[in-house]
Amino acid sequence: MTLPRCFFATFLLPAILLSIGCGGQGEPQNRDAVTVTDVDSNSLTTVIDTESGVLAGPTEIMRIDDGRFAVMDRGRNSVLLMNEEWEETGSFGSTGSGPGEWDEMRGAGNLIYGNGRFVVSNRAMFRFDFYDLQGNFMASVPYAQYMNYQSKAMLPDGRLLVATEGQEDALAVILGRDEEANIVSVFGEPEPLIMERVNIEAERTALASEELTPRLKNQAIVQAFGEGYLLMMNGLGELRYYSQDGDLVWTRPLPETVTSPIFDLVVRINEESRPHTMYPLEYAFDMKTANGLVYVLTATHTEAEEIRQRLLVYDESGSMVHHYRFNHSAQEMILHQMAPIPDGTVYFTDPLNAEIVQFSPDDIAGENK
Repeated sequence: MTLPRCFFATFLLPAILLSIGCGGQGEPQNRDAVTVTDVDSNSLTTVIDTESGVLAGPTEIMRIDDGRFAVMDRGRNSVLLMNEEWEETGSFGSTGSGPGEWDEMRGAGNLIYGNGRFVVSNRAMFRFDFYDLQGNFMASVPYAQYMNYQSKAMLPDGRLLVATEGQEDALAVILGRDEEANIVSVFGEPEPLIMERVNIEAERTALASEELTPRLKNQAIVQAFGEGYLLMMNGLGELRYYSQDGDLVWTRPLPETVTSPIFDLVVRINEESRPHTMYPLEYAFDMKTANGLVYVLTATHTEAEEIRQRLLVYDESGSMVHHYRFNHSAQEMILHQMAPIPDGTVYFTDPLNAEIVQFSPDDIAGENK
């Protein structure tokens, strides 16, 4: 089954109900200093799609330690385990109300892997569901309701890193491995929240006035990296690295060529939107780490033909080492999540076309500009 194109709007923009951070240390790099490499659509190779009879609606993707991939497929409402030849070797998760099963409508998300375990957020039940490397259900652990749609990552020791939107008086928390998933530490100085509940109309009005509410400033994508933690502040458009002790080490703003067009578009749409319908501000769809590098996949918008997705690559000091600009439009392809591997190849899910595509930087056919 191929998901209809309206699935993309429905899935990627619960955004209409959700979506955004601060600060800075370290020597700032010229945010537009790296040469932009254009990537033509023929440099993105489809490795598997619905014609395989395996995929129906791939949204999230992770690389596993043994070289396989885990793909969250919302069309099948399960996680597919695939080898390097993109053959299905197993799957886990299904709809239902039993252990390890997900609500058909709200489903599961935030697929993460580490320490030999998979974790997904069971959104209807407000719990983490844990599975072993073969996809066997292990246990469920409840979490606070505000964490439901927040970014999550697995730390090397098996603890969970969760963004908070400013709850807990922090930007992110670390949860212990106990059965209650208690908070063991917090870090990041948030913008103080004015109210606990999300006020969609207040956020729409603020964006229409070129302003951000505290919640939007606090939104982040999180990842473990080296000895510390990465936060992609998705409303301020900046990448931050915190030490293991929670100290801010460096801050890097995304290139202005990325942030300005997106911000202007979001302001305009919210100016024109009807009350209580907020178009979210998010600069990145995904952030992953591999090979000692940080990969940031910028957002795209079907409402603006001229906005192109970018893949920004940073080293451990926060210096940008690559800036790839994809030349396809959001009407042709939408790169949603990615899985970089050791040889530099990056695999992306494309929910719009229900496929997974491969990008090999050494083989690009575009021009440097």
